[in-house]
Parts: sequence; structure tokens; C-alpha cells
Amino acid sequence: MAFTDEDRVSIANDEYNDYTFGSEVKTDSGARVGYVAEVHYDQSTGENSYIIVDADPTANGYKPSDVKHVTVLYQGSSTDFKGDTGNAWNDWVQNDAPLAVGSIIGGNPTPQMKSGAATLQRTLSE
Repeated sequence: MAFTDEDRVSIANDEYNDYTFGSEVKTDSGARVGYVAEVHYDQSTGENSYIIVDADPTANGYKPSDVKHVTVLYQGSSTDFKGDTGNAWNDWVQNDAPLAVGSIIGGNPTPQMKSGAATLQRTLSE
């Protein structure tokens, strides 16, 4: 798949969309990115991610072994401190603040980083 720079920005912004299993994901210009094969939310760490594949997982005869291209979108930090405070708390207090401090003085990966890495490893092994 060949995407323009504008398409890549559109794909990056898609991490904030509310996709469900089987949703088709397209760029703003209409280029198909793929279909949502998994919506992942780890409530304990705040990791939100979409696993997008090039084959429609809702189609008859779909086999994961037919997938040739996988895109993983990780949602960036949310700022809804009034509505979904749990997610904003996980993003900013449990992950972003320790990451900022750790980048200055050295530190370990945050829980969300570990969860995201585990999601990627599991996805690539399937």
C-alpha cells in the first residue's frame, strides 16, 4: 500500500475514531487502510488500540493466514478530565508524567508501554 503524506496524517488521526470490529478504515482521500480485526482496550493501563488488516474479518472464508498487511493504531493520550476521567488519569498520571520524568532521569517503561508492546507482539505472532 502506498500512502501520501496526507494519507499518513489521516491514518494517524484515525486512532481517535470509535471503530468496531469489521469497520472499514479509509483515509480522508478515500484510500482503504483495511478493516478492524480487533479493538483492544486495557482498562488497567489505558491502552487503546486498533488492529487493522487488509482482509475483511467479517467475510465468509476469512482466514488470518490470508492477511498480508497489518496496521496497529495506538490512541494517544486523551484529555477528557470531566467525562472519561479514568482514561485521562491512566494516560496522563500513570503514563505520560512518569515517561517525561523517566526521559530526563532514566527510568523503566510505563504500564501502557508494556501493554502496547504485548499487544504488538501478540498481533504479529498470530
